Amino acid sequence: MIIILANLVGGKFQNRDMSLKQHYNTIAKSYELLHPLRLEAVDKICNFIKEQNITGKIVDFWWGTGALLQWVQEKLWFFSDQILSVDVSNQMCLEANRKWINTLCNTYEDLSLETNSVNLGIFHESIH
Repeated sequence: MIIILANLVGGKFQNRDMSLKQHYNTIAKSYELLHPLRLEAVDKICNFIKEQNITGKIVDFWWGTGALLQWVQEKLWFFSDQILSVDVSNQMCLEANRKWINTLCNTYEDLSLETNSVNLGIFHESIH
């Protein structure tokens, strides 16, 4: 079962084409300074996970630096093999790897996860 938590800040999901990939590759090292993690959102997600007693794999879609999952991992004591960050940007995935977050670098259209392998999907999309 996949549960999607959306935290939209205006607009719709954008197709992640090459120009967007290049943009995020360029700003990956400074991304968290430019767009700090919203701790209120992290608390809501952690509370949801606790209240629903969610165990197993958690996937965060399109949050390449792994900041959100790093907080979830630290607050809820999830093991690194239970969390996965997915992003289109190679550099964003490298930043997540530096936090010991498992990553899958792929486009939305080409993303393939094994059926029933994810217990919680977090889609934390912000339009910047």
